[in-house]
Amino acid sequence: MTSPKRINILAQRDINELYELPKFTVEEKHWYFELSNNEQELLVMNASIATKVDAILQLGYFKAKKQFFVFQLYEVKTDVDFLLNKYFDKANIKKTSIARESRRQNQKKILKILDYKLFSKQYHRLSLLTKANELGRLSANPEFIFREILDFLHNNKITLPGYTTLQDIISEALLTEQQRINKILDEQLKSKEKETILDLLQQRDHLYSVTSLKKQPKNFKPKAIYKEIDYYKKYEPLFKIAKRVLPEVKISNNTIIYNANLVEHYTVQSLDRLNERQTCLWLLCFIYQRCQRMLDNLATMFIYTANKYENDVIDKSKELILVDTIDKKEQDDNIAKLLK
Repeated sequence: MTSPKRINILAQRDINELYELPKFTVEEKHWYFELSNNEQELLVMNASIATKVDAILQLGYFKAKKQFFVFQLYEVKTDVDFLLNKYFDKANIKKTSIARESRRQNQKKILKILDYKLFSKQYHRLSLLTKANELGRLSANPEFIFREILDFLHNNKITLPGYTTLQDIISEALLTEQQRINKILDEQLKSKEKETILDLLQQRDHLYSVTSLKKQPKNFKPKAIYKEIDYYKKYEPLFKIAKRVLPEVKISNNTIIYNANLVEHYTVQSLDRLNERQTCLWLLCFIYQRCQRMLDNLATMFIYTANKYENDVIDKSKELILVDTIDKKEQDDNIAKLLK
């Protein structure tokens, strides 16, 4: 398979939150650096105070981020001081760094204590790709897949891989899913149908059809109702294509909604630059959602109009009853005057 283009998944802020060295508050220090009975073996291992401090630091950071960090002790001085005060009678340490082998041994101990496995492309990439492929059938949203994979890693006690590793796995899964869908679209869509779908991106009377479809009715007045009816009549043939093809594609309703929202978000020019089959899929999802919404809008408009007419009839009836009551009272007053 051709190596897929690495897609953007998270905003930089979210990447930093996941992968930056933790900066604990005082309350968080007490929480993450508290040692359970099993974890207290780090205090009695045959090593220098500096190495023990490094082990407890790595353990606390691992509990927070499910990964190991490379750092110098002076870079996390406030955390070091906290541990020296809590566990080592305020001892002083002169070391500012830990030997690589000592750090590696600390990490092995932490993995054993917490029953975690260190992520390995050789042993774990395939299982993550399989999971991503399954998730790709549920949603085309890469962030959804990313978050679900984080849950998968947590549930299976595997350390967090690098961000680019997850990017590559999710990109490959989405490419595989797109290739599956492309094959079905080629089988299901006639050339004329593709042209009709892509015609939504053509300009008519200085306006693109897809742009006008994005606009929702502003109110329930007769003009808006008739406009929705005209839209539905015009695009019903495309709606029928979508209802025929999308079940064959076998994508979830979440994916249909996600693809439809992409059409809402993208400009016509951006949609026109996409792969033709991907554009067809997105537009089919958009038409399917928009026509469903048209029917919902028309039903709501009908209920609103019927209720309005009913309320108007009730108000008019009350008005006529009141007038009739007043007329009868006037007649009774006139008869009373004649009888005097």
